[in-house]
Amino acid sequence: MDIAKTCLEILNRLGPIDEKVKHVNLELEYELGKDASRQYMTAVMNRKVREDGFQFDVESNPVLAEIWKETERQLIESDQRRAANRAGGQVKLQEGLKSNDENQDAKSDVLDLFYQPPTPISLEERETHPEKKYYISDVIDMTELKRGKLNILYSPPGTGKTTFIERELKRYADDFDDDLLYLAPQTSLVDQLKFRGNPKKVSLSNGGYYIEWKQDGITAMTYSAFGYRIEEARRGGHYCSDDWWGRDSVICLDELSQAVHQSFYGSKDVNYGSKNVNYTALALKELVKRTKDDTNIVVTLSATPKASIDYFRFWNKTHINLLKSVRGLEGYHNKKEIGFIDLDSVLCSVDKNAKGLVYTKQIKQVKRAVDLLCSRGIRAMGIWSLNRQDDPMNEEQLKVRNYLVKKECYPDDLQVLVVNGAYETGINIRPEKTKLDYVIVNDSNDETIVQARGRYRSDIETLYKRVSKNDDKKPERIINHEVIEPYLGIRLDKKMKDELRGKLGFKDEQGRLIGWKATAEELKKEYIVQDKKSGSHRFSLISRK
Repeated sequence: MDIAKTCLEILNRLGPIDEKVKHVNLELEYELGKDASRQYMTAVMNRKVREDGFQFDVESNPVLAEIWKETERQLIESDQRRAANRAGGQVKLQEGLKSNDENQDAKSDVLDLFYQPPTPISLEERETHPEKKYYISDVIDMTELKRGKLNILYSPPGTGKTTFIERELKRYADDFDDDLLYLAPQTSLVDQLKFRGNPKKVSLSNGGYYIEWKQDGITAMTYSAFGYRIEEARRGGHYCSDDWWGRDSVICLDELSQAVHQSFYGSKDVNYGSKNVNYTALALKELVKRTKDDTNIVVTLSATPKASIDYFRFWNKTHINLLKSVRGLEGYHNKKEIGFIDLDSVLCSVDKNAKGLVYTKQIKQVKRAVDLLCSRGIRAMGIWSLNRQDDPMNEEQLKVRNYLVKKECYPDDLQVLVVNGAYETGINIRPEKTKLDYVIVNDSNDETIVQARGRYRSDIETLYKRVSKNDDKKPERIINHEVIEPYLGIRLDKKMKDELRGKLGFKDEQGRLIGWKATAEELKKEYIVQDKKSGSHRFSLISRK
């Protein structure tokens, strides 16, 4: 008997609904090896094999025998449930969800052998053990998801948002007719999802595990691409909400607040044929409609959901569902936070040998930051949106951008990455691949600070964040020790003091250089500054403490 050929023939006959069975084969191929996985696939379809006149003895392999025994038990239970349905009983997988058809129910049972989801950890239990790190997948209660509302999951960076989407939410969507539809504001986020998932065994906190592979069961696109498809279907007279996206299917809105901001950008959206159409705005109107009329189960995950809530409440009144089970989750920590008002002074003071990430909104600021860093001998590169046709990135920048999206780390020759608003949520940097020493966010908006900081997927030594003029917290003066070094131990007259002030770049809230007296007070935090007099000549002397 040719096991591989037989398995292929069986899978081909069983049709599209059994596509998921192939993924079991992928998992087992990684776990048991190719030959054992093929044997197991034959065992799983043992009934079908017998019907075709083949026989296969699973008892010769203890591992396969144990797995098949459990598989048979679950298939028998599935048969009994289906029999109860035919007799007039009603089986609900979960309140409010559409029941699976017979074949899908049986195959889901088979898949469940290889995935052990964690039991949701209650808020009370988390409060009892605050020293532990908790993730969305640890605490989420999927029964909280509701139709007719925008389901919001509070998810600060570092709480396992992407893992939850790829695992729990995708499996939740398996109970419906279509893939999980994943929408994101940027192509980099869409690309990132597609490139994740090289085969590996990932352990769960409750002792279970799952196997990752390249994405399947998720259809990913940008909001603007979704809006374009909806608009094209309407123009062509063949729009049907069950086609985009099937009734009761699940739609995941990633970084919805950023999409809301994009919806007000006028014609700056991705161009699919009309310069005057904002397809992100069209997508959001469609999503509001689907949320309101119960067409789909709409879920969004965000650390900064205010803009999303405001937008949907404006168009959809009070249809907001904030999931209670995910409240209280904590993201990444910053060991030290330093406020600033002048980006140049920060860039001039960071350690030449340290690795960092710099966020600043405008492309011209990105270019200036890169030039300043490179002038200090720091290997820096700036990237921005792929859609800037008036200011496109060069080949080297594109290589770095694609490397970051696919590998989630810096190339070996990159020390500092400078990004603009296009990557506020568009990249991830993994600490096990690239360890960063600092993140600089040249923006005082709390939402932007949280999102930009979250591009580094771990705790960080130092976060520099711009301080608003109206902020009660005064910015810290960052002393550039390289600038101070040539002035140590020498007499500083007025001309040299003014020269040093200019190089240090300490500014007030109006952006003006502060005077020498205020500068000296700042220097005294780390140096000894003395005012001296020799005859009629007055000077200052700076020395180390």
